Amino acid sequence: MILSDGKSYSLEHFDTRYIDKDTVMQMLFLIKKDDLNNLLNLQIVDVTIDMMGTEGMRTYTCKLHKSALKESWIVF
Repeated sequence: MILSDGKSYSLEHFDTRYIDKDTVMQMLFLIKKDDLNNLLNLQIVDVTIDMMGTEGMRTYTCKLHKSALKESWIVF
């Protein structure tokens, strides 16, 4: 993940599931305490996800509604 500070951040994958009959994919990650403040306060620019299997790596550029990803985060 690249944030608006230009730095790259890596999150450790924990779990993924698709929501039946929807286009939503729920992804859970473990976040390092040292990165949490930046992830909560900076804008997300690009996200690269290893989709596994034959799909490989996909990069998504966040252009609209950048805060929507952060609003959907649940921090434990």
